[in-house]
Amino acid sequence: MITTDLPAQLSLRPARFPADFAAVAAVMTAADARSPTTPELLTARHVAADPALKVSEWVAEVGGQMVGAGGIGQQDAQEHQDVFWLRIWVAATWQRRGIGQALLAALEHDVLTLGGRFAKGGVRQDVPGAVALAEGAGYGRAWTRYESKLEVTPERDFSAFGPLLERLDGEGVVFRSVAELEGDPERDRQLWELDWQLLSDVPMGMA
Repeated sequence: MITTDLPAQLSLRPARFPADFAAVAAVMTAADARSPTTPELLTARHVAADPALKVSEWVAEVGGQMVGAGGIGQQDAQEHQDVFWLRIWVAATWQRRGIGQALLAALEHDVLTLGGRFAKGGVRQDVPGAVALAEGAGYGRAWTRYESKLEVTPERDFSAFGPLLERLDGEGVVFRSVAELEGDPERDRQLWELDWQLLSDVPMGMA
C-alpha cells in the first residue's frame, strides 16, 4: 500500500474486483457526471477484456471512502506492447488536492514494472485540474478531438427531418429501442457491430 499525507488519511491500494466495481463506478460518475458509469458496465468490460494484455488498477481512499481510481493497460494488437493507456478519475469534490498526482505516480511506476516505455491518455480541456495534472507531469498534446452534441428536448423542432423519415419509412426502415429488442439473441452482437462501424467513421482528432 502506498500512502501520502496530502490530503490527510489518503491511501492508495490495488483495486479488488469484483468487490470494488460499485465504488469505482460511483467515483467515475462523480468525476464526470456527463458520462455516468454503472457496476454492470464495468463488469462487462472486465469480462470481455483480453487476459493476455497487461493491466494494473488502483483506487484512492480517504478515511475508507473511495475518492479516486485509475488504471493502466495495454490496448490490443494495434498498439506496440510497450505502450500503455492511462486513465485517472477523481470525484469532483476531491479534485485539486493531490489525489490525481498520487494515482499517476503509482500507475507510472507500474507501467515501467510491466515493461512499458510509453503512457498515453485523454484529457478534457474543460476540466482545468486534469489539464494541469497532465501538463505538470510532463505530458504533451499529440492530437485533439472535437466533440459536437445535440441537446434533445421536447421543445426542439425536428420538422426538417420529416422528408428523411418519410423516405426511410418507405424503404421499410423501423426504429426500435434497445429495450424492445431484449428478447433478440442477436441484439448485443449487432449493437457491437454497429458501434464498431460508427466508431471507425468518427474523426479521432488532429496530429
